[in-house]
Amino acid sequence: MAEKRINGSLPTNGNSAIFFSSGDPLFVSCLGTFGGGTFAVQYRNDAGTWATFNAGVVPALTAPGEILVGDFPANLPLRLNMSGATSPSVTFQAQA
Repeated sequence: MAEKRINGSLPTNGNSAIFFSSGDPLFVSCLGTFGGGTFAVQYRNDAGTWATFNAGVVPALTAPGEILVGDFPANLPLRLNMSGATSPSVTFQAQA
């Protein structure tokens, strides 16, 4: 069964493990030090490459907070991304 929930940390710029949407809303909560970076939700598009959701659709975080997004198609590959940070230390929980 595809993973619909993920917990973890991003101590450097990079990506979480891949998880899959359930067809329900996505909820992400994150805490920690962002080091000037941006924490965002990404999806695998039809071309097979990773893309960051439009900020008007899914807010990117630059400080601890939560992201709540409406329904995604079921089994859409998702990941969380930290970029542009200097010494981040972010922990997160995502439920798709």
